[in-house]
Amino acid sequence: MSKASVLIIGVGNRGRAYAQYSKYHPDRIRIVAVAEPDKIKREKFAKSFGIAKDKCFHDWREALKIDKLADAVIISTMDGDHYEPFMLSVKKDYHILVEKPLSSNEKECVEMVEVAQKSKKIIATCHVLRYTPYFKKLKQIIDQGDIGNIINIQAIEPIGHKHFAHSYVRGNWRKESTSGPIILTKSCHDLDIFYWLIGSRPKHVSSFGSLKYFRKENSPKGSTEYCLDGCEIEKSCPFSARKIYLNKFNKDWPTSTITNNLTRSGILKKIKSSQFGRCVYQCDNDVCDHQVVNVEFQKEEKVSFVLSAFTHGNKKDINGKRQIRIMGTKGEIMGDFRFLNIYSFFNDKTKRVDTKNNSLDGKSRHGGGDYGLMHDFSESLINNNKSLMTPLTESIISHKMAFAAEESRKNKKIISM
Repeated sequence: MSKASVLIIGVGNRGRAYAQYSKYHPDRIRIVAVAEPDKIKREKFAKSFGIAKDKCFHDWREALKIDKLADAVIISTMDGDHYEPFMLSVKKDYHILVEKPLSSNEKECVEMVEVAQKSKKIIATCHVLRYTPYFKKLKQIIDQGDIGNIINIQAIEPIGHKHFAHSYVRGNWRKESTSGPIILTKSCHDLDIFYWLIGSRPKHVSSFGSLKYFRKENSPKGSTEYCLDGCEIEKSCPFSARKIYLNKFNKDWPTSTITNNLTRSGILKKIKSSQFGRCVYQCDNDVCDHQVVNVEFQKEEKVSFVLSAFTHGNKKDINGKRQIRIMGTKGEIMGDFRFLNIYSFFNDKTKRVDTKNNSLDGKSRHGGGDYGLMHDFSESLINNNKSLMTPLTESIISHKMAFAAEESRKNKKIISM
C-alpha cells in the first residue's frame, strides 16, 4: 500500500500522541476513524484530523461490528480494556498496534500472543522505549562489544512525586483491581528494555515493594479529604491539587487528562468535586509507591531495578530521568536518558555520547520513541513487512517478568521462570 489508513480506539493522552504522527507524515499514514466514549474528546479529535461523522463512534464495539474501516487499528484504551477490542480486531482482519501493557491479566496476555502468532497481519506492542535514539544507541554499543559481556545492570525509574500523585494515587492507575500492579502498568517498559539489551531470557525474579507513604494514617494534622476544603497545610503541601493542576495553569498534561474545560473555573470545579482534588493521604489507592525488582537471566546476567514515587520527576533535570548503569567485562556505561558515558578498562578513558535527536521524530514524547514506533509501524504497513522491533512475542517476556515480580512481592519468594 502507498499510505496506511488507521482507526484509533481511545483518544486519551496516548492515542492522541500516536495520531499526531500523521500530521507530520501525511504521506505515510492517515487517520480515518475514531472510537472514543468522551463526546468532547471525540469531536475535537475528529475535527483536528478531518474525520467524517459516519466514521466517529462512541466505543470500539460500534466501530468493530461493521465492515473494516481502515487498514490498521491502534488500541489505546485503558489497560484493562485492551483484550476484547484486540480479539475482535484480529477477527476483523486488521493490522494492530496495541498499547502496553497488553492486559493486566496474565492469561489474557498469553492468549493475545497466541492469536498474534497465528495471524498473518502485522501486530505489535507500543514498547516505545526501544525506538528512542538513546536506547537504540545503547543497544548498538552493547552489541558491538564495547563493554564486553554484560554482568550487571542497575536502573532507576524516578516516577516523580507529582506524577505519582496524579496517576497512581488520584488517577486511573491507582488501584490494582481496576488497572494492574505498577510494575506492569508503569515499568513493563523498563523490564522490556533489560531483556532487549541483554538478549537472553529471564531465569529467576524476586521483588519487594509496598504502599508505604500515601496512606490515611500518614495524613498530616489539619489536612482534609479534599485539598480545597479548608485544608490547613494545602499551601505548603507538595501534593496539593492546586499546585499540580492549577498553579501554573497547565493546559497540557496532567491537567488536560482530568477535564475538557481548561478554564480556571473548569479546573477548580473538577478538583473540588472529583478524585483529582482528594488529599493524597485519603484516596482509595493501593498500588506500591516504591518497589525493587531483581532478575537473573539465562547467562547469569543480573538486573537490579528500582521504581519510586519519591523522586524529582522533572524530565528536564538529570535527576528526573531514567538512569542506568551497565557493567561489562571490558568496561561500563552510565546513562541518564540522553548522555551515555562509556568507560573502557583497557585505556582507562571515558567517552561521552550525546544521543539527542534534533529531528522531528526525536522531539516526540518518550524521548522520540512515540514517533519512532509510528514510523516503524507505518513502514511495516506500507511494505507489508512484519519485522517490527516490538512484536507481541517479544513483549510477553516483560509482562511475564512483571507478573513474576508481583508473585514474588506478595509471597516473599524467588520465582523461577
